[in-house]
Amino acid sequence: MKIEVVFPLLNRNEVANEEWKNLDWGKAKRHARRLENSIAKAVNHHDFTQIAKLRRIWNSSKLVKLLAVRKVTQDNRSSLYISI
Repeated sequence: MKIEVVFPLLNRNEVANEEWKNLDWGKAKRHARRLENSIAKAVNHHDFTQIAKLRRIWNSSKLVKLLAVRKVTQDNRSSLYISI
């Protein structure tokens, strides 16, 4: 399934406030976790070409970037010390 089908609002560089609130963060986390697990499996199998492909996808994934921004901005609000 294409990410554009699941997240139709993510084809622009900026995310509006309403779009930010309406994102399905569970699906975004599952997508990032699946990609992360695929990278870990490729590392265990010493498949370096697959690792390079998956890291390229990871680095260009807008969902991963949005999750990182969310973690820094929202999830760290309650903690005393912000860890980046």
